[in-house]
Amino acid sequence: MVVSNNGDTDKVLKTIVLIIKHFLENNPKAIIFFKGNTKSRTRLYRMRLRKYYPEISQYVEVFGIVNDELFKLDESVNLDFDSFLIKYRKES
Repeated sequence: MVVSNNGDTDKVLKTIVLIIKHFLENNPKAIIFFKGNTKSRTRLYRMRLRKYYPEISQYVEVFGIVNDELFKLDESVNLDFDSFLIKYRKES
């Protein structure tokens, strides 16, 4: 695990989101699973996903997993997720 504490967390996560978006546009049936390697890292991901939800929800659907139950992430869901799934949002 790399911990740099150099203040570029949002920049790194935004870059990862752009990569995920590009990947899913080219692989629309793929589903991406991820979680932090620590509880605090997973919490960080949850906080950033909620922060950027309005922006990212335009092109992906995000789900959180708690105790093997799947919940669609939206602005009203505030659970302590164990892990996450992201899939391509089909255009209507």
